[in-house]
Amino acid sequence: EIYTLSLHDALPILPSYIMSKFNIYRNIKNWISPDASKRRTILSNMNFSIKEGTMTLLLGSPGSGKSSLCKILANQGIAGEVSGDISFGGEPARLRDHTHRVAYVRDQDTHLAHLTVKETMEFAYTLLTPNATSEARNRVVGAILQVLGLTHREDTIVGDDLARGVSGGERRRVTIGVELVKQCQLLVMDEATTGLDSSTSLQIFRALRIFADEVAPVFATLKQPGRDLFQLFDNVIVLHDGKIVYSGESETMLDYFEAKGYSVNRVINPADEVLSLVSKFGDELVELYAENEKSESIDMTMGDETLKESPQFHYKKYNQGWFRSEEHTSELQSPRAS
Repeated sequence: EIYTLSLHDALPILPSYIMSKFNIYRNIKNWISPDASKRRTILSNMNFSIKEGTMTLLLGSPGSGKSSLCKILANQGIAGEVSGDISFGGEPARLRDHTHRVAYVRDQDTHLAHLTVKETMEFAYTLLTPNATSEARNRVVGAILQVLGLTHREDTIVGDDLARGVSGGERRRVTIGVELVKQCQLLVMDEATTGLDSSTSLQIFRALRIFADEVAPVFATLKQPGRDLFQLFDNVIVLHDGKIVYSGESETMLDYFEAKGYSVNRVINPADEVLSLVSKFGDELVELYAENEKSESIDMTMGDETLKESPQFHYKKYNQGWFRSEEHTSELQSPRAS
């Protein structure tokens, strides 16, 4: 049946009909050409290096830009414009291999529930390297299972909410292992231990400490890491409103804030203390860090010669011997970072 409305009946609903069409047009227009006056800067002045054999912790309050930074590093794509350069070993990252250089672990586990832990990693390895031999696959998967502490669970199904399988912490380790089969040059973890207890999170990052020492650096964001977990990291980057407040060694983080004149409580967890300082004096700390970076850059460029070598140049060639047989390891050794 076809219903028609008289002009008298249609007049009351005509304004809302016109507005709905106008809203659709406005949304499409804003998507194609966003209004410059409504743009928001998520991250700015991000300048840091991630060295070989290290673990870097990214701290910040919600909305500080942690997830956006992780996605940019892992080439996961975000809405908006991104400007700047990312280098691997001093060489600019190329779009065609950027994703393969970086492993990105999300905060969700997505697996085929009926596959075992070992089958899941073998399946991922086969998709990434279809021409690899079975010996190479077994070597890589076996090494990852051993480091992540999953050897005793390799024949257990991963499971899900309906099918019982490994525990939540073990499933999280499977997710990390699937990314590690890339044999990446950087592992990025965006709050990958969300929903896990502190003991399980500590076990996971103790395993990743071995991975960072032997294969590739780890860059991770955590909401509230405990003291024991915090001490596993070599470096810390603290963000406030998309800007860096501190970037340096974890051992000297509290010393830096004390030197700037802030009272620091060393009894409580260092991560909690720094986040508390940022919540109170965030804007001041951003300005202090910017002034400190400016003075350091002037000191580095004084004299006849300017520092030209990239700070990441020293790990241009990564040591992938951890994945390979012992007879080939000596040919692939690279110098460790000083």
